[in-house]
Amino acid sequence: GDAKPVSVSLTPEEELALQAIMSRRRKRGLANYSRSEVISDALWHYLTEVEKVPRDQIDIIVPELPDDGKRSNIKPFQKK
Repeated sequence: GDAKPVSVSLTPEEELALQAIMSRRRKRGLANYSRSEVISDALWHYLTEVEKVPRDQIDIIVPELPDDGKRSNIKPFQKK
């Protein structure tokens, strides 16, 4: 997808909360128990439930990127 890696600093308590959510999801047999998925779900929940932004209005906040066929700026290394 269009996901980009970011750095996030968590307090020990926040790390425990994240680990607890990941563990509970894993025990329920859910596939979306990774750190990234839990944090992403938490952000979406905050945006839709706390900030009250409907998901169908997200495109207004974050306009769609033009599809120019150049989604990645990663270049392969040349073989020597």
